[in-house]
Amino acid sequence: MATRILIRAGRPPHQPVGLEAAHAYRGVGTLSTNTGNLLFQDAVYRTLVGPDTELVVDSLGSERRGIGQTYIDRINDEFDLVVLPLANSFREDFLAPLDRLSTVVEGLRIPVVVTGIGGQLPLDGDPRHSGAEIDQATTRFVRAILERSESIGVRGELTRDYLVHLGFDADRIDIVGCPSLHVSPPEAIAAKGVARLDRESRIALNLTPSVPAARALLEHNHAIYPNLTYLAQDNDTLGLLLWGEEFRAPDGMPGSLDHYLCREDRIRVIVDPAPWVDFLAGQDFACGTRIHGNVAALLAGRPAFVLAHDSRTLELCRFHQIPYLELSAAGDAEGVSLDARDLYDRTDLAAFNAARRPNHAAWIAFLDRNGVPHGDGLDPDYEAALAQVRFAPAARPLIHAAPGELASRLRWLHQGRRGDALRTYGAYQPAFIPHGGRERDILERVAPVRDTANDAVARVRVLEREVARLNKQVAKLLAPKPTLRQRMSRRLRRAFGAADPAGGA
Repeated sequence: MATRILIRAGRPPHQPVGLEAAHAYRGVGTLSTNTGNLLFQDAVYRTLVGPDTELVVDSLGSERRGIGQTYIDRINDEFDLVVLPLANSFREDFLAPLDRLSTVVEGLRIPVVVTGIGGQLPLDGDPRHSGAEIDQATTRFVRAILERSESIGVRGELTRDYLVHLGFDADRIDIVGCPSLHVSPPEAIAAKGVARLDRESRIALNLTPSVPAARALLEHNHAIYPNLTYLAQDNDTLGLLLWGEEFRAPDGMPGSLDHYLCREDRIRVIVDPAPWVDFLAGQDFACGTRIHGNVAALLAGRPAFVLAHDSRTLELCRFHQIPYLELSAAGDAEGVSLDARDLYDRTDLAAFNAARRPNHAAWIAFLDRNGVPHGDGLDPDYEAALAQVRFAPAARPLIHAAPGELASRLRWLHQGRRGDALRTYGAYQPAFIPHGGRERDILERVAPVRDTANDAVARVRVLEREVARLNKQVAKLLAPKPTLRQRMSRRLRRAFGAADPAGGA
C-alpha cells in the first residue's frame, strides 16, 4: 500500500495556475507572497513522488486561521505522514502562522517531518537578537516536531546554533540546506558561458527591495546593460504587473507602472519553477539579494552571485558554497563594486559544484533517518508528465501585455465586479482544505442566504406596490379643491344636462 503524505505547499508542481488565480489566492497568492517558496516546495514534492507514495498538498491550509480539531482529525485519519517544507520561519512576521502550525502538529498522532527551516537573524547569527516572542514560538514548534520525528532539517549552521541556544540537542538537528538544490542530480554543475560580461550580456537581477543595496545594484546596472531584466518574486509586484495595482515601494523600486522598469518592459514575475529555471537558462548571469532567485539560476546551470544581507541567505550560501558577498549591517556593499561585470568576475563555481554530492548525500540521509520514502532519483514518469505541462507565461507590465495576456485578464474580470474571492473561472481549487471550506460546504451556506435574499426581494416588491397605491391617494389629497362657483356649475350641468343655465338655446 502506498504511503499517503500530506505536504505543505501552495499547489502541486504539475497543476498549472493562471497568473490571475496565482495572484488572487487567499490574498497572498499560491506563492504565499514569494515565488521562492514554490522552488523548495516543488523540490520536496518531486523528491517524494513515486509508485510507493500518494502525495497531497495542503495548499497552505494547515496554517490558516480557524483550523480546528476536525481538520486535525482528518489528517490523522487520512494520512501516514506529514512533511513540512519551510524556509525562514523563525521570524516576527511569521509568528501567527507558526503558532497555528504548532497547534496542528500538537494534535497529530502520525510522524511530522520538517525540512529546510531557518531563522532570520543578523549576519552574525547572534541568537540574542531573535526576541522572546520568537524564541517562545520556535521552542514550541521544534518541541512538537521532535516529538514526532527523529530530527529536524535546518537550512544551515546559524539556525542549528540558534536551536542549540534554545536548549535542543545538536544531535537531533540536521543541516540539509535548501531542498531546491537537491532536486537536480548531484553531478549536475553550473558553469560560466562566457569569459567576461559585456554591454550586451543578458543579466537577471533579483532584489529584496527593502535592502539599501538593492536600489544601488538596480540603478547602476540598469544604466549599463540594456538586456538586464529584473525578476521580481513578490505578490505585490505581480499585482502591479497584472492590474496596475500600485503599492508603497522603497525609494527607487517599482511600485507603479510609471517606474522605468515597467515603462521599458524590463520586469517580470514568473509563478512556476519550471519556466523560471527555463528563463534563467537563457541568461548569462544572475545576481542579487534573493537566495532563490540565484538558486533558480544555478539549477539552470548558469552562474549566480548572492549579496547576503542576513542569516537566512548567508547560511545557505555557506552550506551550498554559493558565491556571495556579505553586505554591511546597513545593507550596503561598503565600497565594493556592484557592477554585474565585477560580480561575475568574482563568481567561482568550483566549490559549489564540488559540494553538490556531499550535500545531496546529507539530504538523503536526513530523509532516511526520518523514514520519509523516496526513490533513488526523481521519478521518470512524473518528470516526463511534468515536462508536458503548459505553465502560465511570465507576468509582464500591463502596458506591454500581449493580446492573449489581455484576453486572459479580461476573462478573469468578466466574471464579476465583487472581488477576486468570488471568481471561479481558472481559480485555484485546493485538493485538501479545512472542513467547511469545500465547494459543497460553501454552496450549502450560500443556499439559505440566497433564499433569504429572494424573500427580501419579494417583500420589497410588495412594499413597492403599496407605496405606489399610497402615492396615488396622497396625490388625490393634495389636488386643488374646486371653488364654490365650480361646484355649483358642475351640479347645474348634471341637473339640466347640456342646457344653458341662463336660458339660452
